Amino acid sequence: MIPSTLPIATRKLMVAVANSWIIKNDATFYVRHSRADIMHTIDMLFDNFISILSQLDCDPCELFVPLIMYCERFIRINGIRHDQLSNLLLASTMVTAKFWGETVRVNNKQIAQLFGYQLAELNEIELRFLMGLDYSFSLSKSEVEDFMVQARSEFEGKTLTPHCVPKEVFVPTPIAVTGTRRSFRDSHVSQPLVRV
Repeated sequence: MIPSTLPIATRKLMVAVANSWIIKNDATFYVRHSRADIMHTIDMLFDNFISILSQLDCDPCELFVPLIMYCERFIRINGIRHDQLSNLLLASTMVTAKFWGETVRVNNKQIAQLFGYQLAELNEIELRFLMGLDYSFSLSKSEVEDFMVQARSEFEGKTLTPHCVPKEVFVPTPIAVTGTRRSFRDSHVSQPLVRV
């Protein structure tokens, strides 16, 4: 088993990045809830997904930032609500482990049981994530480095407070998908930040 230690500075930075997603895409929720509670909830979610990476014998130190980058890409295209964050992180964790873990076998059925989903629901979440990113998962080392530099310049040493919420709330347009499939954003499997 690979240790699940992620550098504290990286973890705090990624919590700030995820918090910014809520600020930018679900401002109404953000101003109605305590910043500390939101940040704590995001950090608890990260514990779950770092643990999954470790249990899959993936190194969280190598895969957690790409996992967040995929979420960032997805949100840039599709937006997100606070109640979709857990699903997004779960889908990104699974796909990141499958894509980057050379010898990793991700068992969707076990993960579905662990998170209380039916297998078909989890498969749908994963499919919507894949489609939302147009199955594009390549990342170069320089892209990861640039992402970290940008995140550091935007978030290190700064406090994210409700006054940072943009005056115009971004309302994303769901991705266009042919057939009867809906976008990840329209998922009937909508979850609160922490599943009870």
